[in-house]
Amino acid sequence: MNALDKAALRALLFKERQNVPHRRVKEDQIAQNLTALLGPSPPPVLGLYHPIYGEVDLSPFWQTWQGAMALPTITNHTMMFRLWHPKDPLTRGPFGIPEPLNTAEAVTPHTLLVPCLGVDAAGHRLGYGRGYYDRYLAAHPETHSIGVIFAVQHIPALPAESHDQRLGAVVTEGGVRVFHMSPHPAVCPSLTATPHHVPYGPPCPCLQGVIEPLSCFFKQPFL
Repeated sequence: MNALDKAALRALLFKERQNVPHRRVKEDQIAQNLTALLGPSPPPVLGLYHPIYGEVDLSPFWQTWQGAMALPTITNHTMMFRLWHPKDPLTRGPFGIPEPLNTAEAVTPHTLLVPCLGVDAAGHRLGYGRGYYDRYLAAHPETHSIGVIFAVQHIPALPAESHDQRLGAVVTEGGVRVFHMSPHPAVCPSLTATPHHVPYGPPCPCLQGVIEPLSCFFKQPFL
C-alpha cells in the first residue's frame, strides 16, 4: 500500500469514526470491556490519551480508575508521559492537544492505551502517520499496548512496515482480543503460543464477546 492508499484509508476510517452512532453507549461499553481486560489489580502506571478528532472518549473509564495515570506530552518531536489526575491542570501541546504541565513527574507507563484510526486482525495499527506511538513502543518494548477503537474501525489487514509496532491487544464495544503475549511469557501457562490469538466467534466482524480468556494477559507482571 502506497502513501496515497494510506491517505485514502485514513480519510475513510476518520469518516467512519466521526459517524459512529450511539457513541456514548458504545464508549461506556468500551470502558466496561477495558476494566474487565485489566482485571482487579491495576498496573503501576496506566498511560491514557486525550481524545481528539472523534477518538474514543475514555472519561467513563478514568473517572472511576483507582490506579496511577499518565498522559503523553510532546517535546522536541519526542513523546513521553507525565503523571496526571483528572483534577490536574492541562496545557496545550504542539498539536493543540491537552497535556500535563512540564512540572508533572515523568514516568514510563506499564500499560498504554493507544488511540487508532484502524486496527487489523493481526494487531497492526493505523494512526495519523507521525509515528509517535511506534517510536515510543519501539523504545519501550516492556510496555503493554492496548488499542482502543470502535468496532467499525476494525479492518481485515494493513501492510506491516519495518517501523510498525504491533499492539498487544485491542478493545472495542464488542469485546477484546489479545494479539500476542505479554513480554513475560512464563507468567501465564494458559497462553502457550506466541502470537496468541483469541478466536473470533462467528460472524464476528466486530471482535465480539471474548473477555474471560484475557484475565491472565496482564495478571502477574503487575505484582
